[in-house]
Amino acid sequence: ATAALLSWAPPVAAQVDTFDLKEWPVEWGGRTRDPAIAPDGKVWFVGQEGNYIGTLEPATGAQKRYEIEERTHPHTLIVDPKGMVWYAGNRNGRIGRLDPATGEIKTIMTGEAKDPHTMVFDGKGHIWFTSQGSNRVGRLNMATEKVDLVTPNDTPSNPYGIVIDSKGAVWVALLRVGMVARIDPETMALTRFKEGADTSRSRRLHVLKDGTIWFGDEGRGMLGRLNPA
Repeated sequence: ATAALLSWAPPVAAQVDTFDLKEWPVEWGGRTRDPAIAPDGKVWFVGQEGNYIGTLEPATGAQKRYEIEERTHPHTLIVDPKGMVWYAGNRNGRIGRLDPATGEIKTIMTGEAKDPHTMVFDGKGHIWFTSQGSNRVGRLNMATEKVDLVTPNDTPSNPYGIVIDSKGAVWVALLRVGMVARIDPETMALTRFKEGADTSRSRRLHVLKDGTIWFGDEGRGMLGRLNPA
């Protein structure tokens, strides 16, 4: 009886998950997507079908729209440490840079990469990007505006998500062929890793500090982990 009393504990009430959710309607609509947070806390996003760049002040809900070139249809944007906004012109083959202070826009043509898609900074003055329909991965020198391209697969592969690991290597999900590709940033040499099956299809991926790559395999409804070592 004594042991039973010592080990007894009162029942724990069922816990209900709670969280703070707030939404801001965007009056311009147009398929809002891919938000990025600027150093000053503003939230930037694109209106892909609406063909604009937008910003939101979370504290006040104030929004602002920036007009861009017709037929740009931006797919994504990223914000650099200086607050400059870079966006991918998915339908007119260019990457744009918006200066929020002046509203000035600079566009850089991406050559054979006719549909810039997803972008990432490498922390060394470059933007790496995928070009899905063009079967290209590109590197833009942000200072010189020089663009280098690599073809990640001999057949169309629809390069989609892109990340940089702690050693500077570039990892790309090749959606159409069920592979993950690694690009050496110095030589642009490629190494391809086949996913779990011929039916594997991955759009996005993420890299951990230990170098392992995680990817979503939408073709088979699974998560995958790649250990490059």
